[in-house]
Amino acid sequence: MSDFSLFDTILLFIILAGVGFYIYSANKTSKRLQILNTALEFQIFENNAIIENANCGILHVDKNGKLKHINSQFLSYFGGLKKFKTLDEYLSLLDAEQREVFLYFINTKQNATFEQSFFNTVRKEINLTIYISFLEKNSEIIIVATSREDKLALQKALYKSKIFFNHSDLGQIILDEKFDIIEVNSSLCKFTKYKMDEIVFKSFGIFFRTKSEYEEFTKAYMENSSFDETTNIEYQLKNKDGSIFWVEMFGKKFKNGLDILYIWSIRDISVRVNSREMIKQLNEKIQEEFTKLEEILDVIPIPIFIKDKDFVYIGCNQAFCTFHNLPKEHILGKSVFNLFDPEQATFFHNQDLQMKEEPYQVYQTTVNDGSTIIEIHKKTLYGDNTFNGFVGLIIDITQKEQEKLYLEARVKEELKKNKASQEKHQNELIKNAKFSAIGKMAAGITHEINTPLTYIKGNFEMLYGDVYKIEDEKLKTNMLGDCKSIEDGLTRIANIINSMREISQKSSENKEYINIYETLLSALTLTYNRSKQIVNIYVNEKIFNFTLAKDEFICNAYIQKQRVEQVWIIIINNALDELIKIKQFANRKLHVTLSCDETFIYVKFKDNAGGISDEIMPLLFEPFESSKESSGIGVGLNIAKQIIKQQKASINAYNEDDGAVFEVKFKRENSPVLN
Repeated sequence: MSDFSLFDTILLFIILAGVGFYIYSANKTSKRLQILNTALEFQIFENNAIIENANCGILHVDKNGKLKHINSQFLSYFGGLKKFKTLDEYLSLLDAEQREVFLYFINTKQNATFEQSFFNTVRKEINLTIYISFLEKNSEIIIVATSREDKLALQKALYKSKIFFNHSDLGQIILDEKFDIIEVNSSLCKFTKYKMDEIVFKSFGIFFRTKSEYEEFTKAYMENSSFDETTNIEYQLKNKDGSIFWVEMFGKKFKNGLDILYIWSIRDISVRVNSREMIKQLNEKIQEEFTKLEEILDVIPIPIFIKDKDFVYIGCNQAFCTFHNLPKEHILGKSVFNLFDPEQATFFHNQDLQMKEEPYQVYQTTVNDGSTIIEIHKKTLYGDNTFNGFVGLIIDITQKEQEKLYLEARVKEELKKNKASQEKHQNELIKNAKFSAIGKMAAGITHEINTPLTYIKGNFEMLYGDVYKIEDEKLKTNMLGDCKSIEDGLTRIANIINSMREISQKSSENKEYINIYETLLSALTLTYNRSKQIVNIYVNEKIFNFTLAKDEFICNAYIQKQRVEQVWIIIINNALDELIKIKQFANRKLHVTLSCDETFIYVKFKDNAGGISDEIMPLLFEPFESSKESSGIGVGLNIAKQIIKQQKASINAYNEDDGAVFEVKFKRENSPVLN
């Protein structure tokens, strides 16, 4: 293409030279013609310079065979000879066959292109492509020669450039000034799912979701007169089947002669965006699980706290805040030296230091100027086999210790009458007191937390695999760092849950033949620390206390004991949350009724707290539905329903008189041993 443009220049030069000479001869005194002649002379100078510095050989011969011009490139092909004077001198350098071909085209005055091969004066083999062109008006000849080595080198460079263009990991697209596609590479076709002939000469708008988006894009990045180049545009494009994918775009405007072109490099970053979004969702999910964990811990009436390896409080439940009469924000991030007097803080700190050497710790102390006796249980948390803090709980044993002292006094009195009998009685009382003090902490709750935690871990492992596939090393390194932070958080949750499970009383998750009345008494015992301050609870018309016999009523069912107790705790705590709104203690009522026939067992909880609203009633057992204004996330009754369903039982709620009723029905089954 460039050779023919040079021909056009030569032809223009010859025509302009002839016209200039004619005008100059007609009226050389004309000032206007003088100016034109000067311009033509300058143009001739320019054209001669172009011819002389062209990267091809140029030979201009008149109709008589005399050489009018030959450039240095043409001479270099023949070994740097002096300029020829005639065409015959040039032809004399060729062998007979080459001359015959040459003379044939000249004699027949045909424009032609053919190949020449010969050895020049320095015995170097020369391979040329010869272009012969005749000027029609004066039969002058223009001969242009290009070296095949130069041509092959150019073709090779173009081929290599084409390979790089088509095998780049970036999609490449070239647009004309109307934003129509004039060339694309195979990488772009691969991730847009178009064939090359389906998009060439089409509008760039083919990749945009809507016409308005395309117009906004071109206005922002291409029609702007100051636009030269832009980088790192993250945008959503559309492929052939209509699917939307994320890309990163780099654009540049350039000129090719008089044409204005645009080249855009496009990288598919769908994996990056999806991974980034997945990490965001996982962070949100983990934060949500932390929130749920806090809500669940707040339901537990026993004060619970968590400290890190530097013995700083990093977590606690509402019962812990209430026990110390401090808001949570005044506790978290603080040490014992910020919360207690120096003497007591030093005692607690020395006990904490021992946790680095002890996996489990139990001790007693007094607080509130000695008026309250507490028992503290602590379990070490490990991360990568190193000390990572601990979780602890506080049990108020003031009443139990007073009872213990009283019982010890009674034992001493009775010891005088019957030492052996009284000693046995004393041991039993001490054993029962310790059992009541320690209780059960969050029975079954850890199982419910483990379910979403397992789901998160599974999805997180899949994410790890996707991140390792990312080719961008910097991006992959950053994302792996983020994944490590997430993994540490998940490990921390798992450690806390496992430690809570070890602190709490362990029992089988297998189904057993259990007396339902016994599970009710266990649940009432666990909630007694809170319920005694709110309402007297009646069980089958008797006020609940620790002296009620577990075998007073026998109604056996085949159930998971701890999980059914968890249901009772959820229902009782919900009732207490509503009853506390009634000002007078004496006006509050909560009745638990157990009855059974030959086929079924019926458990009914009835309060007088005003009942369930019509808006909440249809969604009562759905997750995250709650009428509580100050606490609760609305998962308790949903958990309860799932547990009851697993026991092959049913649960219903309705309003009766001036309160709410929760009724659970089990199938009655006696143990095969009893049968």
